[in-house]
Amino acid sequence: MSALPADAAPADVITAMQRQWTEAFARRDVDALVALYTPDCLHYGGQPTLAVGHPGVRAYFDTLPTQTLRAEFGEQAALRLGPSVVMSAGLVTFWVGGVATAPYRFTLTFVHAGGAWKIGGHHACVAPV
Repeated sequence: MSALPADAAPADVITAMQRQWTEAFARRDVDALVALYTPDCLHYGGQPTLAVGHPGVRAYFDTLPTQTLRAEFGEQAALRLGPSVVMSAGLVTFWVGGVATAPYRFTLTFVHAGGAWKIGGHHACVAPV
């Protein structure tokens, strides 16, 4: 979660949150990943089922591979949807054990609540080649 103010520039919100997310992902720190999401978040990752809330996000990230992990975000588009909602969309490449996966489309919706930015919506799918 980011302590940036609610009126922070969308690009700043996205940069801060993606940095925290990629660092926690690389460490396979499930607690840190879950803390980045709102308690009622919706999360569609690389599995066929929708993960809902902290329990769903925890179950999703508990299945991370044991190999070295890395996520590398490409250019992201940013959009402020409201006074406390920012959305990003772009590509991310995941590295598992030093091998790159196909690029993924990655859309995140960030919500400012309780004095911090968190992820309220997460959608990822393999980008067409």
